[in-house]
Amino acid sequence: MPQQYTVTISSSYDASPEAFAVTSQLDTILFVNTSTFVVSINPVPPAGNGSVPPGVIVPAATPGGANGQAVMHLLPYSTFNYYIVPVGTSNNYGPYGVEISGNPIAISISGGVATPSVVAIPPNGHLTFLAQDNTYTINWNITPNPFSPAITTINTFSGHNSQAIATGNLDFTISPSTKRSGGTVRVKGSR
Repeated sequence: MPQQYTVTISSSYDASPEAFAVTSQLDTILFVNTSTFVVSINPVPPAGNGSVPPGVIVPAATPGGANGQAVMHLLPYSTFNYYIVPVGTSNNYGPYGVEISGNPIAISISGGVATPSVVAIPPNGHLTFLAQDNTYTINWNITPNPFSPAITTINTFSGHNSQAIATGNLDFTISPSTKRSGGTVRVKGSR
């Protein structure tokens, strides 16, 4: 049976939960805006294959009244990250994450550069790296490796789906790279 998950947007444009997992593409997300500004929810196309739901506009809360609400449908879309953007500004807040049916968020590496360089996944969430042009070594800021199976070497022929076994901001570096390159996997929210 489809479920509806609620994401609350604060007056400082933070999403709660920051990342979460849904069990089915038939599920929906109810965005509840407690800020006094209209916001846009802007999904980011994933690296690799997959498509994201269209963005939604969430009305502002009325002073002393109701919170703004909008529903996002997930069928037939893939796991994605999104940003919260106050309408009429160039500011964006996030990324925040939605994992659908245990499918990983993907980070592409080309020329030693990660795209996107920052992603959000829920606790016990899934991640994959897609090497486009070389074999790369991934080094993490904590030990032991924060994923199972461990993410250490990525090549153009490997595809994996690793699960987070740590939480927090997990920083990584990539080698070889012609410049300092890496990124952050934010493992926060609810499962």
